[in-house]
Amino acid sequence: HNKQETYNANTNLPKDAVKASIERVVDGDTMKLKIDKTKEVITLRLLLVDTPESVKKGVEPQPYSVEASNFSKNTLKANDIVYIEYDNGDKTDKYNRHLGYLWYYSKENSSWQMFNEKLISEGYARVGYVYSQKRYLDEFYKAQDYAKSNKLNIWSVDGYVTDKGYDVDAYNSSKNNPSTSLNKTSSSSS
Repeated sequence: HNKQETYNANTNLPKDAVKASIERVVDGDTMKLKIDKTKEVITLRLLLVDTPESVKKGVEPQPYSVEASNFSKNTLKANDIVYIEYDNGDKTDKYNRHLGYLWYYSKENSSWQMFNEKLISEGYARVGYVYSQKRYLDEFYKAQDYAKSNKLNIWSVDGYVTDKGYDVDAYNSSKNNPSTSLNKTSSSSS
């Protein structure tokens, strides 16, 4: 019996996960949830992921931000039951947003899945927003490699995703002259 359990590890919820329901999705990596026990409405910022900005005041929505946000809205519907898994360390940031991993029930796989990882593997987010909480960092890098090698969404344009975030200029210039983006890195000799 125990063998079976460890094999299905990622379809089972973490034991200390907190039950909640979706109020609404704010952005690709931020959502409002209602904690089941206390009925408190909180804002959850997904750990270790960074989606392009879609709702920052005074900033044009970045490429793929609307797609990322829509993907979140289509996957996480109002009143859906979800679970928040907290990492070690702070549970909230200075804006009082809760920090965690969001587990949702995937109908296509009939199992609980982690939404943070799903955003990355689908190419709607890069691994980012990395501070002291790193429980799933290795898994997320694997998911990112998958999205990258399949050129999914944010990875479909060379140079758009950087270590620091998203380079909209690179996106625009590559969209305008597709041929030049390929030669940028090949000229360096070692």
